Amino acid sequence: MNHRLKAPFVGLVALVLAVGGWFTYQQLRPAQTHPVSVSFAFDTTNRAKVAGYADAVVVGTVTGVAEVRQGERGAPHTIFKVAVSDKLKGDVEDTILVDQLGGTRGKDTWTVEGVQQLAVGSAYVLPLTSRNGSDEHVLVLTPTLAPVTTSGASVHVWTQAVANQDTTVS
Repeated sequence: MNHRLKAPFVGLVALVLAVGGWFTYQQLRPAQTHPVSVSFAFDTTNRAKVAGYADAVVVGTVTGVAEVRQGERGAPHTIFKVAVSDKLKGDVEDTILVDQLGGTRGKDTWTVEGVQQLAVGSAYVLPLTSRNGSDEHVLVLTPTLAPVTTSGASVHVWTQAVANQDTTVS
């Protein structure tokens, strides 16, 4: 074989082996969970403060995942479809899109420390902020987020929080 033809051929073989090795690594590597930290200028465990910060507080059932987007800081955002059954604060449509930081892309999952990821089929009380120029709402990331119980106790607690909302930052 001519030496002029041999060099590009060797380079091509090396490239194919490198790309194949990378794809094999991606298939064989274990799934990873990545913690995501967030902070607010108020206590997110205080429902009255969360209600004061939120533009809307609704009771809704997660009906599906609309999409998972790559966030600007590496962690994905999961966009959930939510059927609203009750509006405790604010005015929103009966079906909304809710953006929650975190989610799964490929084999990897990003979770916000101390905050439960929404689950399709479950009902929640959702404190939300508006996103300018969009029909999406952003979920306020609070550790108090939990599925609504059949007793409705969490709805009652949030109704009280909305009635006593605190807009001061401390």
